[in-house]
Amino acid sequence: AEANESQRLREEVAQLQEEVRSFPQADAAAAQNVQEPENRLPQVDVQEPHLYFTLRDKPAILEKTADIPYHGHIKQEEGLDCYVSFPGKYAAGWDALIKEHHGQSVACVFLCTPADGLGKHYKEEVGGQCYCPTIYGQRDFRTFGYLKELPASCSEAEEKIEVEKAKATKTVVVRSDASDKDKQEAEEKARQAWEDSGRVASWGCEWFHTWKKQVAEAVRLKQRLKVVFFPAQTGKGIVSFEDLNRDDVNLWDGVGCGGSQKCEIAYLERMRQQQGEAWNYDHVDVSHFLKEEFIVGAKVDAWDGKLWCRGTLVGVPSAIPKKPEDARWTIQSQTSGHLFVTDRVRHADFIQTMLAEVGREKFMGLVKDSLPTEVAIVKDQEFVFPDGSPSLAIRLRIQHIELLQYMRNLVLSNDLEIKINKALTKWQVRVDKTFFCKAFEAELVNLSDLTDHQKQKLADIKELMKHGDVHLSAPAILAQAILAQGL
Repeated sequence: AEANESQRLREEVAQLQEEVRSFPQADAAAAQNVQEPENRLPQVDVQEPHLYFTLRDKPAILEKTADIPYHGHIKQEEGLDCYVSFPGKYAAGWDALIKEHHGQSVACVFLCTPADGLGKHYKEEVGGQCYCPTIYGQRDFRTFGYLKELPASCSEAEEKIEVEKAKATKTVVVRSDASDKDKQEAEEKARQAWEDSGRVASWGCEWFHTWKKQVAEAVRLKQRLKVVFFPAQTGKGIVSFEDLNRDDVNLWDGVGCGGSQKCEIAYLERMRQQQGEAWNYDHVDVSHFLKEEFIVGAKVDAWDGKLWCRGTLVGVPSAIPKKPEDARWTIQSQTSGHLFVTDRVRHADFIQTMLAEVGREKFMGLVKDSLPTEVAIVKDQEFVFPDGSPSLAIRLRIQHIELLQYMRNLVLSNDLEIKINKALTKWQVRVDKTFFCKAFEAELVNLSDLTDHQKQKLADIKELMKHGDVHLSAPAILAQAILAQGL
């Protein structure tokens, strides 16, 4: 019996390791590099059992738009403004937009996982064509994203993340410093993937269907539509809906707006012609949007070249450049007071806003009520993940393996989230499973080690065994198994 129990423990650890590996590569890579320098928020020991709460459906990584999921949000109020098109490459502005700091509706969508709709194509009729031939036309495999070349400076970890993300779009990834033979093979594979997919866009057109429904709802509510253009290029780059699929029209020419934006604006123009002024839209320069969202004195999260940290905005760009990475925002660190310049800023996290609105004590009470009575909450504090995602870390005290296993199931099954979110209305939270499971594995090993008391009893048993067989009995079967491992 003892041997079987010991084997079961080893199987539990192996199962956990497999579950951790099944999480997104980006999270796993981030979880391996948790370091909190002194000038940032207090350090959290991720090897201890913690619940890491973040806000659901809020983006975390802002360096690359390909990592930003968003499904739009049309507020059910008449007369609001509704942002229906935005150049996603301006990460700071995009983040401000979808965090809805402005208080208006947003029809923009960004689908970045297969579950969201990335790589999927919408067909209005079974067996018919998807939207791609209409809004994109016929484009080669490179234009349609079936081949992605990574810079030579790309790390091995970053490359693994890109390869994992590319699976959803059947994209072939190759490094710029790869051999000519490898590059040629990559091109051939990309071309074949393009052919096998029917020569449609690798990222799909599901997003266009979702976006159309959002905009139609905004129009129904008589909201004022707004389109955001590149700096000093408002109204430029507009293409008629009928011309979108022409071979001589380059949707990604960098004029006025992005390629997918050209599709959105063309549709708005078409609907305005067919249904009238309800589909009119305002032209907005992204420079004005950024300047209105980020003013001197604002509390922000900023990228200092290594990690995201909290600070105060003390200097803004005199003009927003065409290339987002050329923007210069000056930040004063909240903790150390030092100044640094960055091209990536975003509004300070809303997890604290949620706690202020709901009430910190009330939220902690909801968490406590959702946990087994034997699990104790030791403390709570702010924690920023390596990818910049802010969270509330709640440290737990778990004293035996069965309880730890119960907590693992509670977290992985989403039952804990469901219990807490039922009591919340406007806000919805998510428990980070990757970090919890890393701590689970470490704690499982800790709880498998003998305590001083167990070591003493083990010594007593070994002494008794010198004189004959010993019958061992105890109320906790796992304690027996652990002791048995030492005999």
